[in-house]
Amino acid sequence: MIMFKKLLYSLLKYLDKYTQERRQHLEKLNDLDRFNDNFAKSVSWDPIVKSRIRSAFCTKRMVKSKKNRISFKPSIQFLFFILVFIGVPSLTLVKVFVIAGYSMNEKWPLIPFMSVFFLIGIPYCLWELKPIYFDLNKREFIKKSSHGYEKISIDHIHALQMIKDRSHLDENYYELNVVLKNHDRLNIICHSNGKSIRKQAKELSEILSIPFWDMTT
Repeated sequence: MIMFKKLLYSLLKYLDKYTQERRQHLEKLNDLDRFNDNFAKSVSWDPIVKSRIRSAFCTKRMVKSKKNRISFKPSIQFLFFILVFIGVPSLTLVKVFVIAGYSMNEKWPLIPFMSVFFLIGIPYCLWELKPIYFDLNKREFIKKSSHGYEKISIDHIHALQMIKDRSHLDENYYELNVVLKNHDRLNIICHSNGKSIRKQAKELSEILSIPFWDMTT
């Protein structure tokens, strides 16, 4: 009897979860009507970026160059992050191991402590420093990935997509993605400053003459 009650409880819990997910899915589809574009209903609206590489501050700024390029380059906040997490520990290690006359017993305990900064800072910096730009002369969107450079014709981009997600710390994060005509998506930027992303996305949408789907407002 107890086993039957547990199975029944599990079944009801699963049905309730399925009903809620189905309701949320239908609500999302209804919200997509605001874009007046049926294509919006045929692409994914799930986050692309994994939570471990999201940024809690504005990491990139959009820059228009004389070469007719629109690039996403490191922001002042990101450069400050590099200074704190990589520059300061590096100078400290140089001072301790090269300049100051500390004994080896005094030096080695610092290595595990400083290693934390490098283990966090270096992979994160390498991720954020990957080149991302739109070449308006060649009509290409170019992004550095783990497989090399991805080159997508701007003519194959259907829209820009902005979505919001929450981290395990209950913080809002925003993604700006390009939506391709084959329904694939590529991420441009992801961090917690939604106002900055929205402003850049609107400007980029006008330059590229493509729709901007903002699901965050």
